Amino acid sequence: MQIHFEEHYGIPILVDYGAAEFIGGVAGWTLADHRQFSATKRGSVGRPRLDVHLKITSQDGSIELPAGQSGLLHIKCDRFGPDWFRTNDLASSDPDGFVYLQGRADDAINRGGFKILPEEVAAVLRRYPGVRDAAVVGKPDARLGQVPIAAIEMAPGTPPPSPATDRSLSRGSI
Repeated sequence: MQIHFEEHYGIPILVDYGAAEFIGGVAGWTLADHRQFSATKRGSVGRPRLDVHLKITSQDGSIELPAGQSGLLHIKCDRFGPDWFRTNDLASSDPDGFVYLQGRADDAINRGGFKILPEEVAAVLRRYPGVRDAAVVGKPDARLGQVPIAAIEMAPGTPPPSPATDRSLSRGSI
């Protein structure tokens, strides 16, 4: 879709990747990079901002991985402090420094940039009278990335919640 938009309107889309929970923008496309690399670096979230250092490590964080290998993304930025911060994003980089995200190392659902932890939502659902168990997973969504979907197992003889109760349960207001 991005390619079609750019071809049709002649306006480049400059993708940005951020860690909103602590420092904001981490990596992104500049107009100069877009002009030079947009055809060959599709799928990248761009290169690190000038004040950001990124490294990719093995799952346990003990080994820094070379370009082309996928692992855990770590960020260091003076806006946040002098230490490296481990994200739960799986990523790789290429020899030119472009970053490619491959998913999450945890089970967090990324809904439009907001992290939803399935087990926390399931715990809220299990508090409803008659719910024996609950599970939550992320379903791919073209606009938001993922949306949470819940499955609820009711105790024998217990009627399932109404649609209005479902909405209240999903908001944690019951």
